Amino acid sequence: MQDVFLNLWIKAAELDTLGNVKAYLFATLKNKVLHELRACMVVARHSRIIAQETTIYATDMAELMHSRQIEQQFELIVAELPPQCREAFKLSRVDNLSYKSIAQKMNISVNTVEKHVGKALGILRRKFKEYDLIIFALFAVIRYLFI
Repeated sequence: MQDVFLNLWIKAAELDTLGNVKAYLFATLKNKVLHELRACMVVARHSRIIAQETTIYATDMAELMHSRQIEQQFELIVAELPPQCREAFKLSRVDNLSYKSIAQKMNISVNTVEKHVGKALGILRRKFKEYDLIIFALFAVIRYLFI
């Protein structure tokens, strides 16, 4: 209301003094109310969008933090593997070499390579027993694809 009367005061010199002041005030008030309602709707819509984006961002950050914790745990477990076991595992999973290629490179038999990689996977499965094996496998592949 105050804005309507302020507007009337500012435009007093321009207004037709013979016209209907009551109609002018009513029309001005109606337009002001509609303007404020539109502004409130825009603010509410933007607030909802911001809230949704914030929720998505917070969820993404939580997932990122969780994946970094898993990554650190994975690296620690791989670092604790016996040296030949660790080397065979990395050649198999990081370099994607066949067991035969790994055996030639490490000067050991293919059966020994299979045992080393199997041992590494067994240790990793035990250490990550609270995580689903599929999630772990996907993480291991993704982790070494982006190194």
